[in-house]
Amino acid sequence: MYFQFTIPIIKLFFFWIPKIIDVPVKQKDEVKQVSKVPIKSTMSQLIRSVHTDSRGIAFGGQILAWMDVCAGVSAKRHANGPCVTAAVDAVHFLKPIHENEICIITACVNRSWSSSMEIGVTVETENMETGDVVICCFGFFTFVALPKRQLPSVTPSSMRERRRYHEAQERRDRRLRTTKELPQPCYPYTHPSLDSGVDDPKTRYGRSGSFSENRTLRIESIQCCSDTYTEVIEIVFPEHCNSLGITFGGQIMKWMEYCATMAANRLFRTYMLIASIDSITFLESTKQGDIITVRAMVSASYTHSVEVYVTVEAEDVNGNQRVTNDGWISIVSVDENGFKLPVPKIKAISTLELARQNGSAKRKLAREQELQLLKSYLPDTLSPTKMSSK
Repeated sequence: MYFQFTIPIIKLFFFWIPKIIDVPVKQKDEVKQVSKVPIKSTMSQLIRSVHTDSRGIAFGGQILAWMDVCAGVSAKRHANGPCVTAAVDAVHFLKPIHENEICIITACVNRSWSSSMEIGVTVETENMETGDVVICCFGFFTFVALPKRQLPSVTPSSMRERRRYHEAQERRDRRLRTTKELPQPCYPYTHPSLDSGVDDPKTRYGRSGSFSENRTLRIESIQCCSDTYTEVIEIVFPEHCNSLGITFGGQIMKWMEYCATMAANRLFRTYMLIASIDSITFLESTKQGDIITVRAMVSASYTHSVEVYVTVEAEDVNGNQRVTNDGWISIVSVDENGFKLPVPKIKAISTLELARQNGSAKRKLAREQELQLLKSYLPDTLSPTKMSSK
């Protein structure tokens, strides 16, 4: 009898007491805010002959691809899931990387927002004989988590992390203020498909005579922007994609640099170095099986360098075509010893070519200001340091 009365009383006690004192009950759909320290990832790559040109200088597109991979690792670790590249701020190459050097890439999450995050990437080169380590380039990558979800916030601890945390918000505000319009495909003024006659390779790029003519004659024959038009077609295979089947942003930039280099080579037959690549916003993603068409054309020439305009188009399995992004790449003309060489002048003819050339001075000034700002972030950029043996 005692237990028969005691058990109901205990049940009533545990049922009514929480209601009386109003104990908060955690809801199942409540989002738990999580904070993390900045996630840092480091990867090293030995520069081999497959990564370099005939002089043993690493391709800028290959460096950009590695930067994107390292940034993607930090993004995935912070988001605890797959992420894709949404945008890349301007990247300036301060020093070339040579064959048989070690390329050290470090990526760190600076700040995160609702479903996106900014990741700073530093590229250093280590001389295997002397142990000297020099910073070569630096850039900021924006990644978005897919499917979109609330990301953990970043809790900076050191003074440098706190500075990058606040500066990341300023850079994000500038990106949001800059409205990105859908670019138009980069077609030459007289595209071969618009010609009624036979597509003659001698006249397609404004050259006269045979391809065995000396270098000076071929340079003098090129005068217009359309003469440097270059087109590259690639197919997105599984090795070019992440786990979601979306093409790596670094792979797209690698193809862009590859196409821009050939366009610049049609203006001057010398060695080249990639000086910088302007900010890139990936308006649409490309997926496995898509056909990627990269078009490039020299938009302006300066004393020792040129600016190349590049557009990227994608075609899916159903034949639907779309422009995914564009970009401006600066290329410097050098000799076999790395000394700068003069670049021939180039002339714009069509309305689009004139518009691009007229805006080149403003873009060049912006690059110079960005470079100075970058050097203020990295005061010891050009000062080599010894790799510690500890």
